[in-house]
Amino acid sequence: MRNPGYGRRVRIAGYNIMSGGFDGYETTSPVPQRLPEVKLAVQELGADVVGLVDTFRWDEIFTTDEICEHFGYRYAFCVNLGDDRLTELGHNNGLTLLSNVELEDVRSVRIATRNAISARVRGGLRLVLVYLDDLSEDVRVSQVKALAPEIDSSVPTVVVGDLNSFKASDLPDLSGVYESAPVLAGALAPIVADMQRGEVAELLESLGLQDASPAGRPTFPTQLFPIKLDEPVLRLDYCFHTASATVRDFSVPNSEIFQKASDHLPVVFDVV
Repeated sequence: MRNPGYGRRVRIAGYNIMSGGFDGYETTSPVPQRLPEVKLAVQELGADVVGLVDTFRWDEIFTTDEICEHFGYRYAFCVNLGDDRLTELGHNNGLTLLSNVELEDVRSVRIATRNAISARVRGGLRLVLVYLDDLSEDVRVSQVKALAPEIDSSVPTVVVGDLNSFKASDLPDLSGVYESAPVLAGALAPIVADMQRGEVAELLESLGLQDASPAGRPTFPTQLFPIKLDEPVLRLDYCFHTASATVRDFSVPNSEIFQKASDHLPVVFDVV
């Protein structure tokens, strides 16, 4: 892995790894069943900094030293989301930041109902890792409003993670999906309809952030999803950044290992 300080090119990735690599949220296994695949996927990203989303139970089963050893990174910071709604369901979800770049001011940030991670890459770049609520756009909007103090348009800043919301320009046509799986569609349709309000992206843009991939690249689902699709159809995972942070070479990798490691595809980009 490279080890630059900011001021040179830094490769950053955001990746929802689906229940921490476990087969589900009900498992009591001491080790994530998909950990080997997740490790290979992270290795293939080749990023200097990786924000892992949905690291279910990792704060219980791993020390930060063990996380570093598993993934071959110098630094790791792991937090529980601390979301009461999820805790009541037994979903000990979390966020984990991996880095080979020296970080400063690494901390948990409370965004309304749950935690995010904020860190400063040496030299001034602010990185914020988020995993927004999966059920309600109203809750997601409240979370972004609470995140606002971390965002200063004059400071190079990137916000990366699973927003669980769409931009107005990214509204998908899911009619074929709903027809092929009507039972699942009945559960998904109201959640997707709420995501289609698109207020999260509008609010982020009002805070001085811009989308690193205005054309939009779907990141969900992969072949691990119960409905088998030829390609991803929903864009849930994003990078937003201030104008003072120059983002290049944004991509959504979709090789075989990413189809096996999670139901989401990662996003990866360079900050120069």
